[in-house]
Amino acid sequence: MWCRLSPFPGFTSPQKNLNCSIHTGSMTGGVTYSPQGEGVRSATYAQQQAPVTEQKEAVGHAVRATYLYAGMADVGQLTHNPAYAQALDRIWGNIVNTRMHITGGLGAIHGIEGFGPQYLLPNDDAFNETCAAVGNVLFNYRMFLLNKDAKYLDVAEVALLNNVLAAVNLEGNRFFYVNPLGADGKYPFNHGTGGRAPWFGTACCPSNMARLLPQVQGMTYAHDDKDLYVTFYAETATTAKIAGTEVGIQQKTAYPNEGAIEISLSPKKPTDFRLFLRIPTWAGKQFVPGELYHYLEPVKEPWKLFLNGKPVEAKFERGFAVLERQWKKGDQVKLVLSMEVKTSRCHDNVEDNRGRLALTRGPFVLCAEGLDNGGATQRFFLGDQADVAKAKVKKTTIPSGSFIQVSMPAQAITKDGGEESRELTLTPYYAWNNRGNARMDKRDFDGAIEDCSRAIEIDPEYVRAWNNRGIAQLRKNNRNEALKDFTRTIELDPNNPRICNNLGLVYGRLGNADEALATFRRVGSEEAAQHNLTVVMAGYEEESQSVDEPKGKKVSWEESLKKLYAEHPIETSRVPKATKLR
Repeated sequence: MWCRLSPFPGFTSPQKNLNCSIHTGSMTGGVTYSPQGEGVRSATYAQQQAPVTEQKEAVGHAVRATYLYAGMADVGQLTHNPAYAQALDRIWGNIVNTRMHITGGLGAIHGIEGFGPQYLLPNDDAFNETCAAVGNVLFNYRMFLLNKDAKYLDVAEVALLNNVLAAVNLEGNRFFYVNPLGADGKYPFNHGTGGRAPWFGTACCPSNMARLLPQVQGMTYAHDDKDLYVTFYAETATTAKIAGTEVGIQQKTAYPNEGAIEISLSPKKPTDFRLFLRIPTWAGKQFVPGELYHYLEPVKEPWKLFLNGKPVEAKFERGFAVLERQWKKGDQVKLVLSMEVKTSRCHDNVEDNRGRLALTRGPFVLCAEGLDNGGATQRFFLGDQADVAKAKVKKTTIPSGSFIQVSMPAQAITKDGGEESRELTLTPYYAWNNRGNARMDKRDFDGAIEDCSRAIEIDPEYVRAWNNRGIAQLRKNNRNEALKDFTRTIELDPNNPRICNNLGLVYGRLGNADEALATFRRVGSEEAAQHNLTVVMAGYEEESQSVDEPKGKKVSWEESLKKLYAEHPIETSRVPKATKLR
């Protein structure tokens, strides 16, 4: 349950691994090789555009980027070279100010699976690979180890509890590779499926989650010789040596569903040290650090702190409430964080979020699903001020687990174009798609097709209209019409990776593997093209199975996965108990 900051976790042969990391980092950034192409062949795709210590913004493939940044943080700490930290400060600020979804998702753009231009943060069409969210957690946790600032933990928590956890269902047997912020239950956004899939041709995301989640317990606390940091809140118990004395610590809490955290400290003898309790960014003026998202109104009572049952004042230092005293066995600290439902407005430069609000509660982003709200959720609206004061919270239980839900007043458009008052039910983003491929923030695709058709009549070379009409056709399952629209789009913009991927997806959904592969090759490496073909055709094959097929002709992904697990049972490794702060 503990994390010390020296030496860094994962270094089984510290100097050998450090030398390797320094050497690898020194070659990155065009020092030995600088690609000259576009898309996946560009210098920015693999962060080769400049030496790592000179880079200023997040670019390219998001998973590669976050792993690189995590490694830079480790190397910078271990070598005491400030150039790494200076570069990471610039890059981190660029991410949280211009390139991160409110769920902590990174890499919004299809094709390169990576960062697009600043403020390009689509909803339905967001890519946000699960592995990038995992990388976001790892990167930000190392930034905390480097700086001892809670803002990095706040980003890591939001990414972990929203994007990462959404990537697996409550039963633990279906996964998201792609994590959009809107879905209709039909469009196969998740590499060929309209919801979570049992497996993928390239199964990096499920295995990456299996790697990260056991590590979280080792991120819950951190300490050095005089300070104890409570970094994440969870029901836990462990010990650590502080100021030469073994200290027992125990948390009792229902966090993140509830905001009360009770901490018991039991040093073997009275001991002086400082206790740092993280006060999350979401408990203040905004949901997550950075300039992208701000509450319409700040939290009224952000937090309360009690020591042995009595209210106590604490210093506030880099996002932590700090209590400094001589601690004795049986001392009790209670932190209460306000769990109000909050509304956030996005930076106006994000075109896709103009006129939209986001709803959150604690560290959870909330979303609406059609099955709770009588159909399409796009008909709901909140006005300038959502009536969150009347929000009610309940616990919902399904066979595979449970989660909270929030209900609140809202307005909805009726079939005849009028308005009516309706109750809107919201679910934590991590828990969506656990009850079938229900709609989430569904769009009116018939209306979209009509609008795009009008735009094309006005300007027959309007690329975005052709592309958006193709997407709407595909989501209505009009594949041949989608093929026509995407073919025309490619004629107008032949080297656009996103459009090529759309066309390749349509060919795959039509079962035309040759055309799909040829299309993917236009904008990616052979490896990337083969990977895209595999996942698209796997989705086609799963969809094409029917109850009328002879038994034994095809084996479902679920059955294949069960057989794989039976033959190769998963082994869990023990997470190191402590890594010390420098």
